[in-house]
Amino acid sequence: MADAAYDSDAIRLRVKRMWAQACIKPKGNRKVKKRCVEERYRHRNVIERFFGALKRLRRIATR
Repeated sequence: MADAAYDSDAIRLRVKRMWAQACIKPKGNRKVKKRCVEERYRHRNVIERFFGALKRLRRIATR
């Protein structure tokens, strides 16, 4: 899962070579729209909040 800033053919190809499925929201200026599963993309918010919490906890743990 990635933000629309990472929507490029090179990144999508690299993910495909790793036998994975990319869930990247397509940019608005893309001529040929790529498919993105909206249900899966919504869960990206949960992942971002999790990593934000880990960063906050790291500050406490290193004091």
